[in-house]
Amino acid sequence: MIWLAALCAWAAPPSPDGPPDSLARDVTPLVQALGLDGRVHEREGVEQRFEDHCASGVTWACGGAPTSVEEAVERLGDCVEGSPVACVVEGFRALRRGDYLAALAPIESACRQGVERACVDWAWVEMNLERQGPDGGHALTLGLRCGEGDAYACKVLGFAHRFGVGVPRVLNESVRRFERACVLGEVSSCSLTVDVRLMQGDDAVDVSRDLPRVRQACEEGCPLGCRVALTLAPDDRGLAERACALGDADACLLAGGLRPKRLRQERRRAFAAACRLGSAKGCVALASALLEGPRGAREPEQAAQVLGVTCDGGDPLACLVWGIEQLPGGRLTEDAESGVALLERACAGDLAAGCLEASRAHRSGVAGSRDTQAADAMKERACALGVVRGCPRD
Repeated sequence: MIWLAALCAWAAPPSPDGPPDSLARDVTPLVQALGLDGRVHEREGVEQRFEDHCASGVTWACGGAPTSVEEAVERLGDCVEGSPVACVVEGFRALRRGDYLAALAPIESACRQGVERACVDWAWVEMNLERQGPDGGHALTLGLRCGEGDAYACKVLGFAHRFGVGVPRVLNESVRRFERACVLGEVSSCSLTVDVRLMQGDDAVDVSRDLPRVRQACEEGCPLGCRVALTLAPDDRGLAERACALGDADACLLAGGLRPKRLRQERRRAFAAACRLGSAKGCVALASALLEGPRGAREPEQAAQVLGVTCDGGDPLACLVWGIEQLPGGRLTEDAESGVALLERACAGDLAAGCLEASRAHRSGVAGSRDTQAADAMKERACALGVVRGCPRD
């Protein structure tokens, strides 16, 4: 995903009767609408910027803010001479496939047609293709642009040194370039600076210096800033909730876990957000939260539905919890036979805990007669999956 952070170039062809070319090529609203600057922006603000651009005569902005890259691609059409924005988008589509070679020509065309940010992208693509570039090389060109105040060039050069693309992999140099981009106002680079420092080890991180920076980036809509900040302050519920609001499923799961159990509705909302964002663990946590508290506060039917969908979707932990809660003493409608079958499904999904629970169920005969042969098979499977306690030693 290196290219996603580096590729944020968008522009439009000048109009003879339109605004000055520099205004037509200010595509910050489009970058923000698509989240290509590493931030999540309020939709209302993005829409207002599009309206302002359109009122200034920037025709590409008059269609309103696109909701996806695909929608933007559909609007912009094919890459032809005189339509550099379409060329940039064609290059972007190629990079989404990981095809740097296919991205080269359209991005170079956009650069040749005067899209300055596309020139940075062109250097990045060539560096990935192990091409030296002009006299002095692309790295030197990016370094000069960075020194002249191009925050995007600083950011791309920071990525180059972080991953060793076209230049030696030198983390200190990566930090320096990201730091420069941050000073120039590129918010996601502030988080990238601290992220690389974390890669360098605890000695490179100064919490008193770095935490306020990433916390601020988080507040300004940078999901990476939230994630890095939570690394430095893992028990900060406010950070977790902010990251959750920006669409981080793991942060939603953490936010729910940091809520006291007495605040059942708040916990459920956080876990539900994690579940909606695609976290199977979040779905299981939601189901468990729906079964918390006194009997009158529980929602067993909804919990069973969540577990059923998640288990059927292939998550063995959901199958395990769903099965346990159907056994005697569980909080769902008792169905021991179905419960044991679900434990076996969890085991088949390579979850050792499912194998152990299935083994206990067969050995105790919770669903009927005892089956020591099946119990031994489940125990053997658990041992094969890495359980140590109670397993034979070589």
